[in-house]
Amino acid sequence: MHRVAFALAALVSSGCGSGGGGLSDAERLSRALALPPDAVEEAITLCEGIRDAGSAGACVERVVIALDGAEKTPGARCDRVPKGVWREECYFQAAEIARRRGDTDLAGSLCARSGPFLNDCGQHLWQSALKALVEGNDDPAERRERAERLYHVWEPVLGEGSDLSSRFWQRYYQHQLERDPVLSFDLCEAETGDDQVTCRKSVGQLYLGRIRAMVGSPRGPETLCALGPQGVVALSAAPGLNVKPDPAFDRVLAGQVDWVCTQGHMGPPPPELMESAGL
Repeated sequence: MHRVAFALAALVSSGCGSGGGGLSDAERLSRALALPPDAVEEAITLCEGIRDAGSAGACVERVVIALDGAEKTPGARCDRVPKGVWREECYFQAAEIARRRGDTDLAGSLCARSGPFLNDCGQHLWQSALKALVEGNDDPAERRERAERLYHVWEPVLGEGSDLSSRFWQRYYQHQLERDPVLSFDLCEAETGDDQVTCRKSVGQLYLGRIRAMVGSPRGPETLCALGPQGVVALSAAPGLNVKPDPAFDRVLAGQVDWVCTQGHMGPPPPELMESAGL
């Protein structure tokens, strides 16, 4: 569920009484979202009266995005949202609206204003098109050529300050790998130089992501920590974890076992894990 939906759903479920004769926070939210676009000032005032600052910000963000979307002016009113995460989220959502309208320059400039969401915002702009072209082209040369063209659409508006150059090509390889029942480094053998390095890192990151998804499932940590000497073989029956034997997979797995089972962390491991795996 989206960040805004989480915040607003929590507000509605909590009820948040007014403590007096006025409107409750949940009532303010409902009324604000029900008002027509020409009553935007009234809607924002209702949102600003919500006592929880996070919920108030999420409410204003929803009102602004709905109006700017209806008027086809994405991002025009995001500065009305309180500074911080909800204003940045507003620019994130506005960028997606601009992308759907085909305005790549505006979409990129809005992502640039989304603060810590910049890289995820950028990915939302190109990820569907990249996935479609990878899945729709079996010829490697044509697939690469089309990916290059897509990259050069977004590089001028997202390249500076974002991780486009690494994230785009990692996802390019991962979309190809996701179709294979057995994860391997075979795809990377046809690549050379920096492309081969990026490809191998993409395989390792995909495997690490799948291990982490397994760890997040019921009894996942116990499964990981009980591996013993069997290593990757013990995980081969889990969805996405059947791999073609390679020392790099063993090193990725060993690093995650150390991170979770020895050091006791449940959050994402540091970048050094991939580096220690030689990826």
